[in-house]
Amino acid sequence: MTARFELLPSDAAPDAAFELHGEVDLTNAAELEEELSARAASGPVVLDLSRAAYFDSAGFEVLDRLVASGGVIVVISPTSAIQRAASVMSLPRHDTVAQALEALTTNR
Repeated sequence: MTARFELLPSDAAPDAAFELHGEVDLTNAAELEEELSARAASGPVVLDLSRAAYFDSAGFEVLDRLVASGGVIVVISPTSAIQRAASVMSLPRHDTVAQALEALTTNR
């Protein structure tokens, strides 16, 4: 069974912030990287993972690369199902989209 996800524009900033709904694993991590890289081609984007149902190490590997390149700023709410895994992976992240957007504008 293949994991599926959707990237939807965030109400907070439809051109700069996106919500991921669904699951990311080895079967679709490359697709996630392609989609995020395309969206970040003209500048960094905010990715809200708070509603992700599942996110495995292949997905975190993609995020590590994109965060390190400055292309993605990650949001994971403290109540998210993947918060603990993100903590274990030491993934840089914000608790809210508003915080991430502020960091985005401050770093430009």
